[in-house]
Amino acid sequence: MRDMMKIMASAACAAMLLSPIQAHAYDSADDFTFALRGIAAADGITIMPGDPQTVVVSPKSADEGAIVHMGIYLEAQEADLSIMQMTVTSDTEDITFVKDTFSNPVRAVYATPVEMALPDGTAFTSRYEPYAVGRVKNGAYDPDGSLTASFVSAENALYLLWNHSMQDSKVLSASFLGGRSDAYSFVEFDAAIAAGTQPGSYTVGFKKSDDPTLRVDQTPTYLSSDHSPDDGSGSVYVDMIPAMKDVQIIVAERGNVDRDDQIGARDASDVLKYSTARAISDSARLTNGTAAEEQTALYAGDVNGDGEINAVDASMILVYATEHGVGHDTSWEEIIRG
Repeated sequence: MRDMMKIMASAACAAMLLSPIQAHAYDSADDFTFALRGIAAADGITIMPGDPQTVVVSPKSADEGAIVHMGIYLEAQEADLSIMQMTVTSDTEDITFVKDTFSNPVRAVYATPVEMALPDGTAFTSRYEPYAVGRVKNGAYDPDGSLTASFVSAENALYLLWNHSMQDSKVLSASFLGGRSDAYSFVEFDAAIAAGTQPGSYTVGFKKSDDPTLRVDQTPTYLSSDHSPDDGSGSVYVDMIPAMKDVQIIVAERGNVDRDDQIGARDASDVLKYSTARAISDSARLTNGTAAEEQTALYAGDVNGDGEINAVDASMILVYATEHGVGHDTSWEEIIRG
């Protein structure tokens, strides 16, 4: 599959050499970012406000299995694009991609045009679900480029290849829909967290190469842009590896409020202190850490998963610590059932 995508990328380059896009190459990786973001999730999973690259999962959700709706966004000032190739994977078999939740945005999904609107209120009609790269002209939306996508379950990977194809030669360059690169997602899909996923920190991210002998266009994730002279004397395309933002998925450990190596009296004490302070002030915190660390601790402290952190949870933490301290392999389920 990857060899086929490389052949398609080479063909796309050849096509563009015949009909060059008049644009300007990006100066450095800082000029363009491929960004994975959490978009939506069910109760028990928090996509951190202002930090969509961090997703915190409660122990209950991890026990039962959960879905995180994710998207790839483009972060750039200019749409000087010829080719984008992306390979997305996860670092654990417990987080996989749900193929049926992916819809190719350059394929029409509506039999007749549907009324829609840009973020600024501009109305348009479309037979497509709008995505990051496209334009509205004369009240109608058209997606830019062509996109090939493939899910490879054996590698737990999603392969994407976008190019400014020959049918786009009438357009000088690609365009970000809505006037901003991330006004819309590039693609969206679901990531499934398997039931029983253990506490820890996991990454869903772009595959990178550590082989210095490879050309940029041989790496799993890269982009190509036009650097042709303004006088039209030739066509020069520049390949580069953009900046990349991965998503970190943190699965909280039930009862381990302070995230050290053991569950004990200090965790129970922290829960009791928080419960008391919370009764006085809604601004009470369980930790002195970051927002993600606070959310992880809150999920860890809600031992019985009832949405409250109180003396009941503290008592269960003490029981768990005592049982394990004397060598009993008592489960949380047994303690919660009483």
